[in-house]
Amino acid sequence: MKLHDKKEEILDHIQRIYLPYTVIDVGWWYKLTVLRVPSGKLDHGLAFPNNNIIAGGNTPSALLNVLDVGKYVAAIIDDPRTINKKVLADTEAKMQNEVHELVDKVTGEKPECTELSKEQLEPQYLQFKGTDE
Repeated sequence: MKLHDKKEEILDHIQRIYLPYTVIDVGWWYKLTVLRVPSGKLDHGLAFPNNNIIAGGNTPSALLNVLDVGKYVAAIIDDPRTINKKVLADTEAKMQNEVHELVDKVTGEKPECTELSKEQLEPQYLQFKGTDE
C-alpha cells in the first residue's frame, strides 16, 4: 500500500471513532530549493542539490525554514480552531523561477539548471506510482 493511501486510511479511522486530530502538512524546506551556482559558493547550504526546473518553473510551492517547523507545530496544536482540521504550515509561496532569479541576484551567478517538461517527467512519475512510496 502506498504511504499516502496508508495515511488516509489512518485518518479515516481516526475520524470514524471521533478521535480529535490535527493533520499538519509543512511546506517544502528552503534548503531544498536553493540552486547550485558554478562557483559552488552555496554548496554549504545545499541539503540535496537539485537544479531541475519542473514544467516551466511557474507553479508556486509552499516554503519554510526547517528550523521553524517546531514553532509552527506548537502554534497550530495550541489553537483550538485547528481541531479536526488539516493545516498547511508555510512561510511563503514561491515559484522555481522566482527562486532562480533570487539566487542570480544574490550571487551574481546564473544557477546551473536543467529544464524538465511534463512529458519528460511522465515516465518517471508512472514508474514511481507503481512502487511503494
